[in-house]
Parts: sequence; structure tokens; C-alpha cells
Amino acid sequence: MIRIVETGARSASDGLTLKRLLSLAYASGSCLLLFAACANSKPVNEPDDEPKCGEVKEHRDHWRPRESQSDFLDIGKQAGIEWLSFYPQDQLDYPEYFEGLDREQKRRLRLAPKGSDDQVLIQFDLPEGSKLWPVDWYGTELMAIDLPTNPGISVAVAKVPDGNASRLEALAEARVNNPIKGEFDDGSGGARTTKISEGVITLHTPAGQYGSEREAYGERTIVGRTGSWRMYVECLGGADRDKAVRTVLNSISIKRELALEGSPKHKCTSSLEEQLGGTLRFPDGTLQLPIENGQLVRKIGADTTIQIDGQGAKPWILIRRLKDSKADGDIRARVRRDTTFLRRTKVPSAQFSAGYVPQDAKLPLVVFDYDDSSAENQLTGVLKAGDELLTFEVVTQGVTDGDARRAAKKAALTLLAGATGEPATEAPEFEPLIGWNVGTMGSDD
Repeated sequence: MIRIVETGARSASDGLTLKRLLSLAYASGSCLLLFAACANSKPVNEPDDEPKCGEVKEHRDHWRPRESQSDFLDIGKQAGIEWLSFYPQDQLDYPEYFEGLDREQKRRLRLAPKGSDDQVLIQFDLPEGSKLWPVDWYGTELMAIDLPTNPGISVAVAKVPDGNASRLEALAEARVNNPIKGEFDDGSGGARTTKISEGVITLHTPAGQYGSEREAYGERTIVGRTGSWRMYVECLGGADRDKAVRTVLNSISIKRELALEGSPKHKCTSSLEEQLGGTLRFPDGTLQLPIENGQLVRKIGADTTIQIDGQGAKPWILIRRLKDSKADGDIRARVRRDTTFLRRTKVPSAQFSAGYVPQDAKLPLVVFDYDDSSAENQLTGVLKAGDELLTFEVVTQGVTDGDARRAAKKAALTLLAGATGEPATEAPEFEPLIGWNVGTMGSDD
């Protein structure tokens, strides 16, 4: 690395020379940094704000990944661990989850796993003075942490093994078979030993130049309502490394389940408790569903979709706001252009029934039975809660048995017919839908 030492006052020409030197440093910086990363198994470990020579200063509220500080993930693969990845650039892609937070609070939140429908916002409640930043290992992102007492900690997320089996001993064995050169070789030739205590494994060698304690590994499963994830921690520095691992593991919690709570900007504003109880508050009205045990109500996506799981299906029912339309005509024109219906009418084998009102429906509701060559025993329709117009579709995904699908369809119809709305209202605009077949797009009217 090119170092520039400055002493005393500078003239204008001195400043020009300095800029030229900096330009040379930047031009060669990428090669030098690449060489350093290859030569040293502990690459850049700098969470500080000021960039080093050849680096690009990050935005004050965002971070960018740095190099991984060990081959932790590679060793984990040898131990049979199926790694997942934190979501890269989560603050840029999902700014709504970080609004109103200061920089330190943002740094303690991470979205994971990448590419999953069941993502969670993970929070790290670390001791004051801790530093946390993302690192990358060939496309899989993990977290690096420096505790005030222990630098060189890595945190990674993985799938929960079959049977919830522990992978700690396999991880320790893989590390023993692949020691880190130099830093952990004290020249004694002694065999490594492991110490297991309260879910943490510490690797030791005979005392030597670097002391006897080498690495510590720990694991913990975090469980949400929509899934489970295994967190692994590696500690390479400081004293009492097993204690540091426990500190980090105990700091991890789920701040928000995206697949359950949706985006903060979701049009349904119900609290989590209200939502799980079937109360769905939209801008123009509230829908109350008679939810039973075993049925899970989710706010999914960034806008309006409500997903209900039940009857062995995931999803079982999907509810959305009816799409606005400026097309001329009555509500049929609006229904024709709504995504829920438009997608299905484009299926060549689609078959709709004429619209009908279920017996004993407690709020304005029109239903269309639906089948096609790949889906049977499904429903679509519209309902009104207050002044809020909503669409629904019963998809019964994951249920393949015909009798079970018919039972799930019947249960969904019972649930929707038993729903209530606030404020109470009537829907004379639904009259044209009754007896009308949406599948013909009005061509037979």
C-alpha cells in the first residue's frame, strides 16, 4: 500500500503533487487490495467511516459489503451446512423498513434470507461500542461483528438441518481438518481438541505463541410464525471466545416477519394482533373474518394482498383491493380489468359460473365458481366492507386430493359468507354481477 506522510504546511504545488500521488494510488489500489485479499485469509476488516486508499466512501446511511474475514462459509459447506444469504443492499431496496431510524439503529437490522418469500428482518442487540457490517463470500452475504472485547466474529444464516440436527461438531471437525495457515499454527504439531459447553464449541491446541484457545463456534435456531432459520457464529479473536459467541447468539431476534406483517406501507393498517384475529382495516372500510384456530392471516407484499393459510393449503385464500378503472360502464368493466380476474380469463381452458350470492352472506358478496385444466374447485369474487371493494380468490395451493379440495372450497365459502364489514353498507352496484359470467367478458350480454 502506498503511504503518504504529510508534515508541516503545504504550498499549492505540494497539493498538486499530492493529488497526483493519490491518483496513482487509486489506479493501483484495486490490484494491491486484490493481492492482499489473496495473500491473507483475514481480508479487510474495517467498519470505520473513513475509506482506505482505493476504496469508495459509502453513503452515510448505507453500507457496502467488504471481504469476508475467514473461510467460515467454505468450512461450513464441508460440514454439510446449507448456507443462505442476507439480502444485499436491503436498506436501498427496502427503505420503508428503515425509515425513522438513525444510522446505528439501521446497522443493527438485516433482512434475510435472500430470494425467499418468508423473509425476516433480523435485529442484533449488541453491547454498546460493537461494530457490525456486511461481508461477502462469493455471492453469499454474512455479517462481521467486532465486540468491544472480541474482534473477528462472523454471523451467517442457514437452513435448519433435517430433524433440527446440530452441525457444531461437524463444523469443528471441518475446521480441524482445514486449519487457518500461520494465524492458528503455533508450530507445536499438537492435535486440536474441542470443548463443548452450552451449545458452543471451542477449539484448542497446546499452548504456544498464540495461546491455546483458537476458534469458537455456536449455533441457534430462530423461530417465527412463518419459518425457522439457523444462525451460526464464529469467533476468531479476543479472550473468552465462547462467551463472545453466546453474547452474539443471544443478541439475535426477529424484528419483523415480512411474509406475515407485510410492508409498513401496506394498505391494511391492522395491528398484528388484529390481523391474526381476522380484522382487516383498509382505508375505506374494515373487514372482519371469522378466523378459526389453524388459519393464519398474513399481510404480504408492499401493497394490499392478504393471504390466508388453512385447510392444509398455503395459500388458501387471497384477498386484494379491487383495482381502480376509468373504463366506461358499470362495475363489470372494473371487474374485467382487475388483475385477479384478467389473469384467469386469459387461460384458454378457464370456466366460470354465473355470479351468485351465497346463502346467508352477512355482507355484499358475489361469487364465481372457477375451474381450468390445471386448477379445480376454486372460487373468485368481490365483496364490499364499508366503502372498500375487495376481490378474493380461493386457490387451495398444496391440496391435491379432490375431496379435500372440495372441502376447502366449501370452508372458504363459509368463511367469506360469515364475514362482516364496518361500517355496515349495501352494494346496489353489485346487481349487474349476479347471473353474469365474467369468463365471457360480457360478449353474451
